[in-house]
Amino acid sequence: MKKINKLLIALTFSSLLFGQAIQEEPPQVYPTQEKVRIQESLEYSALLNRFLTQPEATDFYALASALKKDDKPIPALAIVNLGLKLHPDSGEQSQALTTLKKEITDRISYLKSRYHSFKKESDEKGTLEAFGSMAAIKYHLGFIREAVSILDHAMGLKGNYTELNGLKQSFYSEMQLNSRAFLIVDKEFQDACGQADFEKALTLASQLCYMGIYAENTLETLDILEQTFPGKCNPNSLTAIKGMPNFILGHAIKGSQAK
Repeated sequence: MKKINKLLIALTFSSLLFGQAIQEEPPQVYPTQEKVRIQESLEYSALLNRFLTQPEATDFYALASALKKDDKPIPALAIVNLGLKLHPDSGEQSQALTTLKKEITDRISYLKSRYHSFKKESDEKGTLEAFGSMAAIKYHLGFIREAVSILDHAMGLKGNYTELNGLKQSFYSEMQLNSRAFLIVDKEFQDACGQADFEKALTLASQLCYMGIYAENTLETLDILEQTFPGKCNPNSLTAIKGMPNFILGHAIKGSQAK
């Protein structure tokens, strides 16, 4: 019972750390959940629409700020870096981007530091809460497979604890929900491209970019958008989103493999 209570404390810490709940048991999926996820992506579409077409320095700042607030610090860093590269002399906006970059890099450094602390604890004491917290940090930094691998490793060492398995299943449930929502929007995107409706296709592509920001499935989306509507999107923006998976890999936590 003491081990269970300590793990629940760690998972509560993780939910506070990332601003979203990590459920002890896999969430029950209802049809409306896909609609909620799609609505969430729609809220980001206006920011991504401007970013993908004719972004100004303020648009880079707005999108990076939104991603930072949504606990996606590495994608936020990619956007702010591009903003500084393309708008190095935009006065107050450049300063705002520089300040935001420091906040984002500090956040990433903090999360990596916490990860190494938990890893040390897991190596030395093998505590369940340390493994759970390591997996949560990996998951929210975009290293989803590694997060699941940590939990598998922990269950191999400690046994198939309900709490660790529940956390793993919550990761899977979240990914499956995202995939189902992605497929719904992708069908609408394909239809909009077939009808040569750029504004609709752009908004839908922006939603897909938000939902797939940690994955490579947005590459095909942007290729189709670019081929169907040549010259409509900003080439630097397209390159940034297409290169996001590699950018994220470049910010992997060093020496983080489970032992």
